[in-house]
Amino acid sequence: MVTEAAREAGWEQGSHPLLSAVATIEAALDTASAALAAGTDPGWLDATDQGLLLVGLAQCESRLAALKLSTLTAVDGPDGVASITGARTPADWLAARLHLNSRRVGGEARLAARVARRRVLATAMLDGRASLDHARAVVDCLDALPPDLVDETTMAAAEEMLVGYCTEFTPAEVTHLGRRILETVAPEVADRIEAERLARAEREAWRRTKLSTKPIGEGLIRVTADIPALHASILDMLLDTIANPSRPDNQGANQRADQGANQKADDGQHLTGPERRGQAFCTLLENLDTTDLPHRHGSAVSVAVLIDEDKLRADLEQAGFAAPVSTTTGVDITYEQARRLLCNARVYPYVLSGKSVILDAGRTRRLIEGALRRAAEVAHHHCQARGCTVPAAWCDGHHLEQWAKGGTTRLEDVALLCPHHHRRVHDPRYETRWADGEATFHLRP
Repeated sequence: MVTEAAREAGWEQGSHPLLSAVATIEAALDTASAALAAGTDPGWLDATDQGLLLVGLAQCESRLAALKLSTLTAVDGPDGVASITGARTPADWLAARLHLNSRRVGGEARLAARVARRRVLATAMLDGRASLDHARAVVDCLDALPPDLVDETTMAAAEEMLVGYCTEFTPAEVTHLGRRILETVAPEVADRIEAERLARAEREAWRRTKLSTKPIGEGLIRVTADIPALHASILDMLLDTIANPSRPDNQGANQRADQGANQKADDGQHLTGPERRGQAFCTLLENLDTTDLPHRHGSAVSVAVLIDEDKLRADLEQAGFAAPVSTTTGVDITYEQARRLLCNARVYPYVLSGKSVILDAGRTRRLIEGALRRAAEVAHHHCQARGCTVPAAWCDGHHLEQWAKGGTTRLEDVALLCPHHHRRVHDPRYETRWADGEATFHLRP
């Protein structure tokens, strides 16, 4: 029967259709509770009636939930129950009044506001054709549609179809179908949206592309990269081709880095898949054709290997145990590695005397490029500003005497400076002083 609190609130039959409905529902629930208390057992029903009871209860639950959502939205006004009691929202008032989870009731209120904009869905909920979970799935799908590309007619068709799915599919299935709803109701719009989505994804992937290197000791550098899927697939193809050139099923592009972790090598080595791909990556870098790459300092990409004359003349069997050979990129390598690299056309050997004087560096050009550039990198392993350790390979070429004022481009008349110090040299606020091949800077008074 209707509780005393309900009577005090005016919840009596005839006062309002909704209040009358609530009173009737409460009376029916009182009857059902009394029957259960008296020993009535739903298990006495036959299987068909048990099913009807369960379905009926679930539908009643959904319809009551829909009525509750509708009411939460309708009474949220200046004259509503929340305003006259000082509560922030009807949901807060209800949660406090019945000691409910305020977060959950608040979530229902937000869902109610979203459902209120969807007439077909709201009607389906009141009729028991869509549960709360179905309603969340439908509004999530509809709200995800781009309003600038989907007109009202298309939106209405999408809503109608999604609501129809609620009686045939689970909420999760409705969500899955809803992601491609435009392919059914508006294929031309779906194609445009997909094209724009892919374009956005490509732009975002390119923006977030990064690669970093970190020394981890024992002659190893850890390379960490986030690259677009397209370029990753190209890299996969190249690495798999190099790592497994004789495999008849080698397709490369569809293989990922974690595949074949336990593949057996066919060349006598016992390497895991990642180990083989790592070695393949090194092989790729060593054989990379740089002729069409942008030139750096007027020269094709290259690495110079610096070999001491005395060590070069030493017994080859002992050379690998001598002091390491260095490169213009700041890496120390063994003579064995150097001899192997010298087979590569883009690795240039420079023979130095005991005082690191270049004995043979090729011809000189007007610009600081080519053989002259490589010779300068060999002569100066890093930026020539005092205390700067930026590797020579990253530095700019600089004329000690400006070319326009009669300066020459001989090796002894050029210097290597990192971009920061190169700008400083040309900054009129500073005076540059050279001594022993090093530059210092002094702020002018």
